Amino acid sequence: MLISSVNQLSKLIKELEGSKIIAVDTETNGLHAYQSQVCVIQISDGANTWLVDALSLHNPKDIAPLIDIFSDERIRKILHGASHDISSLKHDFGRAFENVFDTYIAAQYLSYAKTGLADLVKIHFGITLEKKLQKKNWAKRPLVQEDLNYLRHDVEFLIPLYEKVIQELKNADLLEEAELECKRLELTQPLGETFDPDGFWRLKGSKELNDCSLNFLKQLYQLRDEVARRWNRPPFKTIPDQFLIQIASAESKSEIEQHPLFSKPFMEHLRSKFFIAFEESRNASRPIRGKIKTLHSQRRTIQKGLRMELEDALKNWRETESKRRNVASVAILPNHLIDAILNHNSSIAKKDDLLKIPFFGKKRVEKYGDTIMSILMETK
Repeated sequence: MLISSVNQLSKLIKELEGSKIIAVDTETNGLHAYQSQVCVIQISDGANTWLVDALSLHNPKDIAPLIDIFSDERIRKILHGASHDISSLKHDFGRAFENVFDTYIAAQYLSYAKTGLADLVKIHFGITLEKKLQKKNWAKRPLVQEDLNYLRHDVEFLIPLYEKVIQELKNADLLEEAELECKRLELTQPLGETFDPDGFWRLKGSKELNDCSLNFLKQLYQLRDEVARRWNRPPFKTIPDQFLIQIASAESKSEIEQHPLFSKPFMEHLRSKFFIAFEESRNASRPIRGKIKTLHSQRRTIQKGLRMELEDALKNWRETESKRRNVASVAILPNHLIDAILNHNSSIAKKDDLLKIPFFGKKRVEKYGDTIMSILMETK
């Protein structure tokens, strides 16, 4: 059922208030707009499925009662790959979920070779889910029957899938670890919208550029963002990353003009800006990246070396333990817990101190506490 009015949503809220478990998914227009927006929210209680048109209920006050349901810790929420859903909902509506279970995390911890929802549905229920609408612009209206069918199927299998994997986690003695990781998901930050002026460093090929080209790339990266904002398009769809690298590598204006991008009509008003950026970059020094070294850099270098030694030791042990127990390495010790151990190393004197680390858990202390303490002692 499609929910597109406040009255319809009120009726849905009344039905959901008595639920103990619901499945949830969201669709955004992140591949088609500068700032992603929640367009559709799919909900199932196992017997019924509802499709909430979030664009029709664009006033946050209208949709607030539904977010209250999502925030009700008495109701378990089942999602698959929940981090994007949570960050999108928090960005648009200020809150997201309490009492979340992510079937993607469960599949990871259970060492499934394929962890996509369609893969898991095929494995457990023998049904092939349609994928062709995965990249659709969900901000477009009206939603046709094909859209509604796709949206419905995304949540209809989540509760039955949850029942399958929860039993597998119990059998593998991994339930606590998976539940803690799902709990950590609730801390996911809202989807960001602040432009990172240093993002050009992350573009593939930037490391091969000389100082002048890097400065040119930095300015091109900023120009692209300005255009993307104005057109309300994702930056990578405005000018592809590889085009920025190719143009930044140019050594003359004529070489820039020969690039295929300059045959596009929209480049007519950008041509002069590109040339000005090129000229300014010719005499500029290399852009500064990261923190400037201080007088304490030598001491930090030593500390960094010790940290890397401990990190390598923990990861090597994790890999060995994973093979020995036939358990996914992420279930033994996720990277965020390794980072936490590294950050709190000086205050960990006994294995029970590991319990002070958020999301570590009693089971991990029981299974691996003694070994982890031995590694810590050996590397101090």
